[in-house]
Amino acid sequence: MQPDLVFREPGGRSVYVGDVKYKLATTARARSSDYYQLLAYTTAMDLPEGMLIYCRGQNDTDHRAVTVRHAGKKLVVRSIDLTGPPEQVEQEMEVLAEAISG
Repeated sequence: MQPDLVFREPGGRSVYVGDVKYKLATTARARSSDYYQLLAYTTAMDLPEGMLIYCRGQNDTDHRAVTVRHAGKKLVVRSIDLTGPPEQVEQEMEVLAEAISG
């Protein structure tokens, strides 16, 4: 398994996992297969939460979260708008980073 993003503490312990999808989100909803993939990552890494990151389509919401019953895993979906000027994309990335760092 190779997630796109793994955040670690200085000692090397994984604290957060993310996977980037190069497709559009629809109303901040992920595809079932993407949720299953993220659930596998969070389970294998023994993490309570992980994030799927999509490109935001026009008029889509920017985030959503689901909690997997009986697994205790929170699967967060965030989308970013990559259609604007560099300054706007940078702002989108800062908001994303803030969401990850909690």
